[in-house]
Amino acid sequence: MEGEVNRILQLVAGGVVPVSYIVPRKSYRDYHADLFPETNGYDPPLTAQQWADGMNRSVSKVSLDPNMWKERPQKIVRGPLMQRREDPLEVKNGVVSSGISMTDGNESLPVKLSQQKNENLLPKPKPRIWSAPRSSLDAAPVPQPRVPSIKRTFSLRASGPFEYKKDALPMLRRSDSLRKRSDSLSLNNDTYSKDQRKFAPASKYKHLKGKVLRDKHIENIKGFDQSLPAECDGIQVNARRIAIPLSGPGGRVAIFNLENTGKIGSGVVPALVSGYKVMDLAWDPFDDSRIAIACEDSRLRIWIIPEKGLTDSSNVPDLIIESHSSAGKISLVKFHPLAKDVVAAVTSDHRIRIWDFKLPTEPKIVINSHGDQIFSIAWSPCGKFLASVSKDSLLRIFEPRTCSSKPIREGPGPTGKKGARIFWALDGELVCVTGFDKSSERHLTLYKSDDLNIPFQTTTFDTSPVLLIPYYDEDSSTVFITGKGDSTIYCYALSLQSPYIHPLEPHRSTDIHRSICFLPKRACDVKQVEFARAYRLINTTLEPLSFRVPRLKMGYFQDDLFPPTRKLWCPTMSSDEWFASKNKEPPRVSLQPDGMPNLYGLNEAMPKLPESGVKASVPSPKIENRWQKEQPKKTEEDIQRVISDRLAVDLRLEQDNREGVEESEWAEE
Repeated sequence: MEGEVNRILQLVAGGVVPVSYIVPRKSYRDYHADLFPETNGYDPPLTAQQWADGMNRSVSKVSLDPNMWKERPQKIVRGPLMQRREDPLEVKNGVVSSGISMTDGNESLPVKLSQQKNENLLPKPKPRIWSAPRSSLDAAPVPQPRVPSIKRTFSLRASGPFEYKKDALPMLRRSDSLRKRSDSLSLNNDTYSKDQRKFAPASKYKHLKGKVLRDKHIENIKGFDQSLPAECDGIQVNARRIAIPLSGPGGRVAIFNLENTGKIGSGVVPALVSGYKVMDLAWDPFDDSRIAIACEDSRLRIWIIPEKGLTDSSNVPDLIIESHSSAGKISLVKFHPLAKDVVAAVTSDHRIRIWDFKLPTEPKIVINSHGDQIFSIAWSPCGKFLASVSKDSLLRIFEPRTCSSKPIREGPGPTGKKGARIFWALDGELVCVTGFDKSSERHLTLYKSDDLNIPFQTTTFDTSPVLLIPYYDEDSSTVFITGKGDSTIYCYALSLQSPYIHPLEPHRSTDIHRSICFLPKRACDVKQVEFARAYRLINTTLEPLSFRVPRLKMGYFQDDLFPPTRKLWCPTMSSDEWFASKNKEPPRVSLQPDGMPNLYGLNEAMPKLPESGVKASVPSPKIENRWQKEQPKKTEEDIQRVISDRLAVDLRLEQDNREGVEESEWAEE
């Protein structure tokens, strides 16, 4: 009676929403026959046998007038559809009339419909089957209670409320689920039980805080190239300089010194001009002045930045590595973490080429086992292996120096086709991948490096088209994950103990960043308990972001947070040694500043980080377990000594400065 001529159900993200189509009328009290003509009824005109015999008959028309439906008797059909009765009950004036006699053995009783008492004509459901406790499941057979007949149930409901007799069986409880508890604790789920959360090891970096360093901003950076391919992380930074790809023709890359903070002039910014669109770029980890820029013309250009920075634009690189014309554009560049002058590059022909800068004419190694686009590659911490993730949803681990293009391990990867990132963790024990699934949900997946067939842990973030870019700090086993256009940096601590992925305090900002990059470990200010530092590009401003752990005793070196770090800013071996299949472990040094005592004395025998130059190599000790409890603290005398060195303490008493009585005045007269 509301003028609704049609209704549809719309499926939305949160449920099903009904949508009505209503014809506006001045009044809806009367039935509008012009809007609702007679429509097909619900009675079938033919049976199956009649239709098979060739009979044709149209469906009878019915009116939608509510007044006519009140006069029409309602039909009630009981029983399963397979045993549908031919004599349905007719309800007229609230009384059920039928040829079926619902008796109690002697007399017939009419059944009235009462909606207020909520009494249904259907039979009462059967009682639940009794089951014994778990400890005696196999001790005895399960008894089956006697179910009263439908005829008797109807009679009792008609005569009055149903009551159990003394000899009747009581209502029994449903048996507990027989599913094993271990089935609910799947390793492929990021949730775990309360007991696991209670006894899960706590990370010392759980309460990390991200602090913006306002006095080190670089402002007025214009023209950032937002059309970079998905394989490129964006801006790149080392301990002294930052490289920013610029938009426009010529493939320009601006270089800024981090010490030159403040606002940049509005004139022309000096840049490196490649002549072709920039696909990717990377700093040499052993030389803060050397940068490699990959372009779409199949060439890798190497530039040496002057000591004082760029003063004029330059279009003449110091070295050009040219690939074959059939290889296509170079999409990825990764320097070797230990060997000098060794770089791996990914080309559009689905191959990985490894070059030696000393012989740039031909690649030393070519890996051609990929069948589709390569999303990301990563060197192992030891420098022996190279991992990759590609568009064919496969993970591969290669040993490049074996003269074989076949992977030594292979397994399924992310199913999404939008991109992925891969990195190593926990000294090469884990291979971690960030990517998408088929429903565009972003997730982080952990694999054992010796078995890529089944992931053993996965955590899901949200649904977004933005690719997650990870940065892993090996000293703290912490991974920072974010994407271009995000405002949140997710932080997780990785371990080999359940639940494997420990969530830390995320850093949230009101502004989104176009790109983000992290500095090497040696650039951190350990005096401020800073274990990671990043640069965020926000609109036209480079914002430094410091990740710190709150501590009370800032005068001490927090050696539990800063274990001996690998000396990755100095080459461990030459390119000739690496191509000759030699392996060397990098030395470890302490980040403890001079004149700053240890808080716990964990690494007093380690060499300290030199101000300049390279010290002799020392054997790599076993790293302390960062999940253990803190050791006993130093004595109170050490604390007082450090405080006295930083504060001016006067040990004289106040009464010493006052004028007293002379000795002659004490003499007796």
